[in-house]
Amino acid sequence: LVSSSEDDTDPSSSIAPSISRGSSCPRCMIFNNKIKWLCSRIEKYEESMQARINKLERLLALALNGQNDDNSGFGVSSSYPSMVSSVP
Repeated sequence: LVSSSEDDTDPSSSIAPSISRGSSCPRCMIFNNKIKWLCSRIEKYEESMQARINKLERLLALALNGQNDDNSGFGVSSSYPSMVSSVP
């Protein structure tokens, strides 16, 4: 049977009770641990992606200013001469 209560329409309200009951069921504990592990992996991935974005923004700013960042391990202007020269 399908219930049409408000709890079924709001995903956050249906998830919260199952997480709070997680300690009573071994299977729920396993899923809860997996959720925590996945959340930590996502946070680490987001941090590494943000670091990459920051580096790319810095390299782009340097390229737009006509400078070369020697710490990057490659020269922006030498690696991508057509891209840099086409920037107004």
